[in-house]
Amino acid sequence: MSQVSTPTQPIPWEAQPPSVTPAKAAAAGGRIYALDGLRLIAAVVVMLFHFLGVDAALKAHWEQSPKVFAPNAFGVAVYGHYGVQLFFLISGFVICMSAWGRTPRQFVSARFVRLFPAYWVSVVAVALLWRLLPDGQRRVPSLSESLANLTMIQKALGARNLAGVYWTLWVELCFYLLFLIVVWKGLTYARVSWFAWLWLLGSTLVPGNGDVVPLYEIFASPGNAPFFVGGIGMYLLYRFGPDLQSVCLVAASWLVAQYETYVSLRIKAAEAKPGAFVENPYIAVAVITGCFLIVLAIALHLLDGVKWRWLATAGALSYPLYLIHAEFGWAVIRVLDDRIGVWPTVAVACVSMMVAAALLHWCAEKPLARRVRRAVDRVGTRHG
Repeated sequence: MSQVSTPTQPIPWEAQPPSVTPAKAAAAGGRIYALDGLRLIAAVVVMLFHFLGVDAALKAHWEQSPKVFAPNAFGVAVYGHYGVQLFFLISGFVICMSAWGRTPRQFVSARFVRLFPAYWVSVVAVALLWRLLPDGQRRVPSLSESLANLTMIQKALGARNLAGVYWTLWVELCFYLLFLIVVWKGLTYARVSWFAWLWLLGSTLVPGNGDVVPLYEIFASPGNAPFFVGGIGMYLLYRFGPDLQSVCLVAASWLVAQYETYVSLRIKAAEAKPGAFVENPYIAVAVITGCFLIVLAIALHLLDGVKWRWLATAGALSYPLYLIHAEFGWAVIRVLDDRIGVWPTVAVACVSMMVAAALLHWCAEKPLARRVRRAVDRVGTRHG
């Protein structure tokens, strides 16, 4: 593990990282199987949200809202979209962990190889689905929009996302770009802590009106930054052990996250049309608190005993599942709902998406990732 550099005369406020014991050092460099399992759980709850928790009677989902034909399931599944925030927490933790000791080129190469192969395959597959099995209500994306999606920066281009879940990848890219600044300087306890504190503060300063500077709004990422920052703080806890600064960073992230969630839902409730469903803000805060607590348990090494190797495969399937489940799952629902009923349709949709994710991972993502990695390494060697 790389040595953590500190100034000769540290700023008084700046807590020194606790000494790293050999056990912690070994754990910091090993695979965290509990995180792998948590990734799959996050992907599954987002999938259930899209299948049973979307309050919209579109043919892309069902003929009527799930709150009508499955009110109890809807009441639970509607909170499944907070699986995205769980992903952001995990991402803050994992990106910090995987970038430690790497050069900027290694960091960029690793993120590129991790994100793009499965994404490209999903873009092609979803584009074909839009043309072969349209839902009859939503406009079919143009060829130009479909091609723009291959860049993963379609939001910046003003192009439409082929799949709704793609919006989160733009948020991730912005996080990577910001974190690259710290990687470029070299990751140390102090630099990562300052970056996290400044980003958290910056995210709260974005005004809530139409006068926002677009680039500032993009990189401050209000509403999302507290989860990334919380994950970063928890990795510092995991790597260096508990200290006042890291504990305060995680606590501050949760305080900001819970307040922004609560306020946004109260505003939605005030603006909602009669009969529209609005989440209970107290339940929502409880859900995101649970997300923080489960990642915190990992950060405090409470789940180090989880060593089931199959969880590594589960974690590998989470990204392909996340990419394809919505559009393809809705297609399954459109085809089967009238034929076999609600619950058999949900079961078939869930199982078929898991199988499709496995096929995408083993038959497309892994082979393509190997080729992309070799190409990226050649470019790096040539220009390194």
